[in-house]
Amino acid sequence: MAASTTLQTATILVVDDEPAIQQLSCRILKMHGYTVLDPRHAVHAIQLCKQYQQPIHLLLTDVLMPYLHGYDLAVQARALRPEMRVLFMSGYEDSHLLGRVAPGDSITLLQKPFSADDLLMKVREVLSRPQ
Repeated sequence: MAASTTLQTATILVVDDEPAIQQLSCRILKMHGYTVLDPRHAVHAIQLCKQYQQPIHLLLTDVLMPYLHGYDLAVQARALRPEMRVLFMSGYEDSHLLGRVAPGDSITLLQKPFSADDLLMKVREVLSRPQ
């Protein structure tokens, strides 16, 4: 993230196949000053990565989704936007994700259910890491 971008002005792409979690996550992030991109599904998220003209600083994605799993979404989105960071969320144990991660990759996982404070803390943690 560019030095001139503060955490609260970051743009976050939020992808979850469960509408309630998608809406709640977006609402929490917007209430705290983030710009939020709210695609209908993972395939639409890839289209946003291609078409959105401004930087996207963070992809917040569920791990297990129909059509395109979160890890595959992250790989495709980062191929288009290598500077974008990724925060995974899941209601399952992280072993579902770890089996898909390439050696040397590190992941950050937000365990569902999570509180607004948990979400904001993880988002700040991932955005503040050096690239």
